[in-house]
Amino acid sequence: MISSVDMLNELVERDRPDDHERLLRDEIHPTVLAAFASLSRDARWWLVRNKRTGRALFDMWVCDPDAEIRGWMANRRAVTLEYLKILARDSDVGVRWQVAYHEKLDEETRWRLARDEAPEVRSAVAASGRAGEELLVELSRDPVDYVREEVLSPSNVKVPVDVLRRLASDSDKRVRRAVVERAEVDMELLRLLAADSSADVAEAARARMARMAR
Repeated sequence: MISSVDMLNELVERDRPDDHERLLRDEIHPTVLAAFASLSRDARWWLVRNKRTGRALFDMWVCDPDAEIRGWMANRRAVTLEYLKILARDSDVGVRWQVAYHEKLDEETRWRLARDEAPEVRSAVAASGRAGEELLVELSRDPVDYVREEVLSPSNVKVPVDVLRRLASDSDKRVRRAVVERAEVDMELLRLLAADSSADVAEAARARMARMAR
């Protein structure tokens, strides 16, 4: 057990691999947790990552001045939807990016993040593997190319066929190249892509057609 603030600070300051393991795994005494707000940034960061800390500190973590700590909170499996909704409105893009991947998000919050001003956040929603078909359709019309590309990520088990057809004619060659590798792609789309202006896309489409014809 990490039984005092002094012990915690000593483990943080020594910065050794075996100390790191203790900081991640050991039980934390309640008096240490109670002192969370007054701890150094590094000490707070380790407590957020500790496997045994949790809901008792959520109220402090969600308003911590350090965005990295709020981001780690968003990454915790134990975090509740109530706190995810707060973090989804965080001023830091990185925190909202973390929230976008969380499995506990409700549809309302996921849709809000899909319309976030930061393309990194919208991209995370598209890549999370948790967006429904209607939301994937919306994200496939995003003005930023790498957001549209993430719609075709392998994490999305099923992409609507009409989305594939539209993205097969996308202005960005990386998006068109990603269409080639989707399981849902058919020969009609591959023939279109085999005549693509990008040699890379065309070659990939022809190779996919050859594999499918075997």
